[in-house]
Amino acid sequence: MRREPGRWSGIGTSAVIAASMIACAGSAASPVVSTGPGPSVQPLATAASGATSASIVPASAAASPTDSGPVRFASTQYPYALTLPATMLTRRWAAAQRVWDGVQRFDMLGPLLDRVGVPDGGLYLIGGAAPSGLQEFTDRGVAKTNLHHDCTKPTGERSVKVGAVRGVAFSQDCAGQFLVRVTLVREEQGVIAFILANAAAETRALDDLIELLAGLEWTAP
Repeated sequence: MRREPGRWSGIGTSAVIAASMIACAGSAASPVVSTGPGPSVQPLATAASGATSASIVPASAAASPTDSGPVRFASTQYPYALTLPATMLTRRWAAAQRVWDGVQRFDMLGPLLDRVGVPDGGLYLIGGAAPSGLQEFTDRGVAKTNLHHDCTKPTGERSVKVGAVRGVAFSQDCAGQFLVRVTLVREEQGVIAFILANAAAETRALDDLIELLAGLEWTAP
């Protein structure tokens, strides 16, 4: 990922006060994280079989800025994995502790989300069944976020594509935190990803989020 001067300025600056949105997150389950050359990433496609082995980083270990090569996180609860450059990780991955059933409300640091630190903020992901398609899954994700936070209606909604998968992007203010969100659905499986952002840098924040998701792959058939 590019590291242009100021590229990430403004994104996630509200993360310092994000504790106001926590609802008692517990200890994270052990994620599967690998470093080094490892398997090639197929953006938003089922992982290729026969991939070469890669070293395993324990859940308690954080990727340091001096680590080289990509770091692959495979969710223990949802059928996706995400590969990011090691130099982009400012905090270790925290794995979701249990599966979102599509009904429960969820918050940023609760037990239903996978999350990782990136420059100046955090990246949050959650998966779920989406048998009724993209729009219904998007609306449901918004509704379940609103159950926990005082959120505004989504604004700036637009269609996006990450790899070959179609999605919806929009912005939302929740309890004073400005979020940029992308929702993707592939073969009745959905992923919601969001980052904290500065409202003045909304367009750039969305571009950054889509760039982060370039390493996303679906691990279910």
